[in-house]
Amino acid sequence: MLNIAESDVFKWYESMKSSNNFERWMGDLPDSLKCIPINHLAIPGTHDSMSCGISRSSGISPDSTAVVKALGKLFGPVVRPFVFKWCVTQHRTAEEQLLSGIRYFDLRIAVHKPSGTLQFVHGMYAEEIIHPFSVIKNFLSSHEQEIVVLDIQHFYDFTSIYHKQLQNFLLDHFGNMLCPLPKCGDVSNISLRWMTDNGYQVILIYRSPTDNEDLRLWPSKFWPTPWPQTTSVQNMISFLKRGLAHRSSFTGYVTQCVLTPTPWFVVQHPLSNLLNRCAAPCNYAIISWLEQQHPGGKGVNVVITDYFDFDPSKFPFVKTVVLLNRKLVHNKTIQGGNDIDFMFVDAYSQP
Repeated sequence: MLNIAESDVFKWYESMKSSNNFERWMGDLPDSLKCIPINHLAIPGTHDSMSCGISRSSGISPDSTAVVKALGKLFGPVVRPFVFKWCVTQHRTAEEQLLSGIRYFDLRIAVHKPSGTLQFVHGMYAEEIIHPFSVIKNFLSSHEQEIVVLDIQHFYDFTSIYHKQLQNFLLDHFGNMLCPLPKCGDVSNISLRWMTDNGYQVILIYRSPTDNEDLRLWPSKFWPTPWPQTTSVQNMISFLKRGLAHRSSFTGYVTQCVLTPTPWFVVQHPLSNLLNRCAAPCNYAIISWLEQQHPGGKGVNVVITDYFDFDPSKFPFVKTVVLLNRKLVHNKTIQGGNDIDFMFVDAYSQP
């Protein structure tokens, strides 16, 4: 006989598995799952989330390889369409990603010269940061039970002045939405219920090499994101398995289901692109692997991929990741016999 928590999760699972609407999936979670530590939940995210803003005419950005930069200076517009094919990893806007259920954003920001503006990048300049961040804030304002993890992974051509400018903008822009880092350093003290009850909707990871005094800017060590750095699906999955086996249950964790083309790989496939040569083969291969995973202290937390919705019928990425959360309840009928240990947290405990 199911207890109340198990029954609620079972009903939620039966309802969501036939749905394609994940706009409010966090708010729709049963109460028992909202009390799970945020770093034990399975959360779908995107890799190089803002590359959707790159166009064929975008300029070459400072995170490009030295070869690409040199070619860009020599041949300019001729090179850009070729580089474009390997820089874009998402074709959905920030708003479309949010409405689809994406709750983690992998961000890279550079100083655009000579304008001095801050822009998202991935090999090429995408767009200035102000509009996408405004879209995220507006979404959260109208979806009060949803939260997002914003992970600023890389900074290019930054000085201390630009870091201060960006930090001031983020702290002012999101304000009271920002969740402070737990003073004890244990992320497992934070749950969705606790965040929403306190009005927090944004976890902001700021991976700057310099120390930040503001507790609303989370350092890298509290949300590791190991990078497979391979073009082999088999090597990637082996890497992901090793990472999950050794992850800490006290921090967040990002599982990167991505293949990364090397310059030589790109040269070998001059007429192809990242979607056809990396994202599609990777995504088709990992869907069955993802279905076998479980969330929790030694399981997946945030899971990211390229082109998350390129083929929804064969690669239902968001649904697959979100529905993994059913395994957080001790019920063999729901779990398929896998016992997974986790600790319910008091929704009103102070981190």
